[in-house]
Amino acid sequence: MYLCYQLMDLLKSSTPSRIIIVASEQHRMCSQKLTVDDLLFMKKEHYSRWTAYNRSKLLNVIFMKGLSERLRGSGVTVHATHPGAPIDTSLMRDNVLGSKLMDYLILRPICFFFCRNAAEGAQTPLYPALVPEYGQKSGCYFENCRATTMNPILNNDQLVRDVWNRSCDLLRIDRNWV
Repeated sequence: MYLCYQLMDLLKSSTPSRIIIVASEQHRMCSQKLTVDDLLFMKKEHYSRWTAYNRSKLLNVIFMKGLSERLRGSGVTVHATHPGAPIDTSLMRDNVLGSKLMDYLILRPICFFFCRNAAEGAQTPLYPALVPEYGQKSGCYFENCRATTMNPILNNDQLVRDVWNRSCDLLRIDRNWV
């Protein structure tokens, strides 16, 4: 959010502009009953690193939806993408299983045979940035270079507003910066 906040005047003055948010299909793993406090782990007993990852990706998609609604008709479009899974990067290779030895023995061979490389992972984020049609549409979520559905929790407009407001408050920026 803060980077978009800092760049918004430039983006609006150089339309048409596109913002691409990198998210993950893991955003779908979050419950439909989440609150803003749940999403931000205000209750420590609910924390785990995989839950945190999933929720961070859901927050990315929520931000995309909130920003795209606020920018409607401005000439700036916003989309979220899932680059594909898994991608052979250090995030995937290092300490996923909790042990460097286990990661080396198990994940390295899996990544070698089954993972996308970074160039392949870049294809979906590039797709809405380059395809003319998505310079007109906004608020889409992409997987495998196709627009697809999002977690149904994104239909909760109040949650989208609450997350937007809480994020602005945490960053100490005006809630109406767009």
